Amino acid sequence: MPPARCPCSIARPAYRGRGLPSGSLRGKLVPLVCREDGTIFVADLGAGPPVLFLPGLQMDACGFEPLWRPLLGRYRVLVPEMPGYGRSPRLDGPYDWRKVNGLLEADLAARGVDELWAVVGFSAGAYRALLLALEGRLPIGRIALLGGTAGPTPAERTSFADFAAKVRAGPIGPELAAFLREWATSAGFRSRQPERMAELDIWLRAASHEVVADELDAYAAAEDLLPRLGALRQPILARVG
Repeated sequence: MPPARCPCSIARPAYRGRGLPSGSLRGKLVPLVCREDGTIFVADLGAGPPVLFLPGLQMDACGFEPLWRPLLGRYRVLVPEMPGYGRSPRLDGPYDWRKVNGLLEADLAARGVDELWAVVGFSAGAYRALLLALEGRLPIGRIALLGGTAGPTPAERTSFADFAAKVRAGPIGPELAAFLREWATSAGFRSRQPERMAELDIWLRAASHEVVADELDAYAAAEDLLPRLGALRQPILARVG
């Protein structure tokens, strides 16, 4: 099955080339300026110390735009489309966190990125950021974790595995999308920001249901990194809740 297209590339006109288009970036696909011969497609904009943004599960590369846009002009922004999303092909075989990190490191190395000024990870992307730092092959100066975790609790493992089975059973339709909205967000969030539910629906369709199920199963079985965090020497900013 061909990789799903990034929702942004369907809804937004493509922009190619270094620098920024004139006017607002809202409603435009930014950035689409990098090589497409790597195993993992990495959006690459700007110049300066490199900052890597790692999306969470069921999240395409476009979701970070409000965070990385203010950095342009001072930093080199790198946002990967993870396997099965956008232009990045699905992994062969079971989803493996370390394999994906290795592919990402190889793509960054091909771009001349041999160290990172910072890594920003959202949700499961925060887990990926911690694992990347603990593996130690790519020097990282600092880490920012947004709603992240060092690994699932026993209850979360069961929850993710059960949800993965639901997703794997068939394409994500209205009933499953409604279930995920309740599973992934609080009642308070849904009542305060109902407009964000449409955005969540777009995320749900950023990849095939098989890719989403692979990620959920992999997170359900992920190593608990908490006992190893004492080995990290980078400053870590963690926003929880």
